[in-house]
Amino acid sequence: MEDTLKLKTVKEAAPYIRKQTTSFRIMLDVLISLIPVTIFAMSYFGWGAVLRIVVSIVIAILTELVIYGIMHKADNKQTSFWLKLKSRYKTYTKLNIVTPAVTGLILVLMLPPAINVYAVIVAAVVGIGLGKMVFGGTGKNIFNPAVVGRLFVGVAFAGMFASAYPQLDGLAGATALSSLGSSSFPYVLSRYSFLNQIIGTVPGSLGETSVIAILLGAGYLIYRDVADWRTMLGILVPFFVLSIFVGFALHPANPIQFALYQVVSGGIVYGAVFMATDPATSPFGWTGKLIFGLIISSVTLIIRALGAYPEGVAFSILFANMLVPLIDKPKWLKNTFNWKFATLYGGFFVVMILIAYFGTGGGF
Repeated sequence: MEDTLKLKTVKEAAPYIRKQTTSFRIMLDVLISLIPVTIFAMSYFGWGAVLRIVVSIVIAILTELVIYGIMHKADNKQTSFWLKLKSRYKTYTKLNIVTPAVTGLILVLMLPPAINVYAVIVAAVVGIGLGKMVFGGTGKNIFNPAVVGRLFVGVAFAGMFASAYPQLDGLAGATALSSLGSSSFPYVLSRYSFLNQIIGTVPGSLGETSVIAILLGAGYLIYRDVADWRTMLGILVPFFVLSIFVGFALHPANPIQFALYQVVSGGIVYGAVFMATDPATSPFGWTGKLIFGLIISSVTLIIRALGAYPEGVAFSILFANMLVPLIDKPKWLKNTFNWKFATLYGGFFVVMILIAYFGTGGGF
């Protein structure tokens, strides 16, 4: 007897999760994975960090609540104003609370510890409003909402960011990351050890400095099968290799050490773990995830080494988000390792290595 494939029609709105775990459980797991980073940020940066974290989460939840009500029609059969208002939220669930909470937390952990609270509020409103709800809500957005909010305030309040980061001792007006590509790099090596960078006791954003805390969260996400480790390594490994070639050009005496500091400085690890793994805005297949990771790592390095900004993780993730529909097209990329994938990935990687080395002053 011939086997037949039985398809089930699912009459539910996005997001569509390809596993038995519910969307709420996945979002809750992401919140749990952020606990180590959040605890470190609160303990290291103090009550100012606590205030900004709470404000960002609350504003994100309230923003989605308000826009959700505007997007849904009221039941005109109801005579009372409050009953009409309540009818707008008849499909509002706990997922509509935990999802913006995740966005608000990821967003605020990308911000400097001394940023003005009103900038945090603007970032949360823009991230949820323009980065998510304008596309229809949870699972329908094409850009990571936290990245949208972070980039908006980074551009709108650019002058504020320079003074919102703690400065390096003895090196006025610089952060550890902005010094890595300059003549100040030897001073950074002497002032902040690699262990300092791993632990997180260096100037930086609220949640991006402690690599240990981030990796604890990554371990939990991988254990719970919420995030794909291939996406994480697909970003970090190419970024490390590309950084070595930049190191050969800028600091030939210690290119490996330079590359290691590039990896643990700034937001590349944080972005690889908590932002690039967002299921709604990342590719589905593993080959697509590797291409996605290579794009993020390459654009980040170009911005760091050749751009005007010392950090480019948020820009690179937003750029890669735009390419996800193209990456996921079966006609371009199968979910198998074949000559087409090897040629595409290898060729792009070689080009980026050449740009990284010669673009930063390397020679024969």
